[in-house]
Amino acid sequence: GMADVHGIEHVTQEEREWLATQLTILLTTSPVPFNPSTRLLQEVLLSGSLIPGLIQCSKVIVCDGVRDGGDQDNFRRGYVTRASLSK
Repeated sequence: GMADVHGIEHVTQEEREWLATQLTILLTTSPVPFNPSTRLLQEVLLSGSLIPGLIQCSKVIVCDGVRDGGDQDNFRRGYVTRASLSK
């Protein structure tokens, strides 16, 4: 597997701790149809456990906001209806 090729299974605790002091993960999120569920954010953050030391890094979640979509949602562009906002 990929871990075998790159040797990430042999990362020491010291290397993991060093990574956590050197790296902050920025995760940008936009409106999605299943808001206010945090399931997608949780899955992305938990995927950090695939790389040793990544899960210990600081994380910043950036929410890029929404715009009034009138009577039709367009989540890819950040437009949401008032009904979606009220969820």
